[in-house]
Amino acid sequence: MSGGGAIAAMVQSIKSNRNLLKEKSHAFKNRIVNDSPYKHNKLSFKKATNEELQEFRQKLLKQKKFEQKIRITIYLILLLILSLSLYYISI
Repeated sequence: MSGGGAIAAMVQSIKSNRNLLKEKSHAFKNRIVNDSPYKHNKLSFKKATNEELQEFRQKLLKQKKFEQKIRITIYLILLLILSLSLYYISI
């Protein structure tokens, strides 16, 4: 059995690297919680009224319909080009 010592050293190295990474991640998490200069900043979201939400939804639906019309137009043009090219190839 050649290489047994090398394999054992490799396994030991992997274990020690894993332990080092765990220690680093715990230290990093603690540093973020305790020493962060941004811990006083809280996320605040704008409160929207029902009218604003309805307006936003209508705008999204209008945009979606417009994009769908463009997509259908492109597909029809491609289908026309494909059919014309097949027609001229078959002649």
